[in-house]
Amino acid sequence: MGWLISHNMTKAQQVAELVEGWSNDKKGCRFLAHSVRGNVLYAVGQSFDRTKPEAFEDRWIMVCLLRKDRGYGWGYKDMSESMGPNVADCPLRFLAMAPVACETWRARVRAIHEQRRQKSTKVEQGMVFVFSKGYRDSCGDSLDGVESKILCKSGRGYIAQLEHTTIKVMRRHIGEILFQTA
Repeated sequence: MGWLISHNMTKAQQVAELVEGWSNDKKGCRFLAHSVRGNVLYAVGQSFDRTKPEAFEDRWIMVCLLRKDRGYGWGYKDMSESMGPNVADCPLRFLAMAPVACETWRARVRAIHEQRRQKSTKVEQGMVFVFSKGYRDSCGDSLDGVESKILCKSGRGYIAQLEHTTIKVMRRHIGEILFQTA
């Protein structure tokens, strides 16, 4: 339930220790894949039982929050997918490697990846888009769901047509891209 903090361990050493796996005469655990995203470690674990001739195996997705504790070293707080962790940027390929333990968490993982895919769409002149949720104009009015059209690139942002005026927007203000005009 709490954090396990090491003494003088680097982040890389902490990750290596977590994905090393373990075994004894009867049972064990190994990790088939792992990925560190910021301060979160995702790993696909597989347990095995040497006493059962049918080679019992169980797979799961492990999520470890990582942090550095001042004066000590790196530590972690581990949980499984079944706990429905708040972090949800797990690699999609991991979802196919383990049976479903929490469908709502997996749906959030897929939604985050879809959002990132949409955000990576190149913004070009003539695109019609809807402002991202929570964006407000300089008067404080909400522009949620309002359509606009990209006129041109301007520095790090874009000039967009909003009704009868123009407005400068950044990529983060652009929500869903509806279509491209000529």
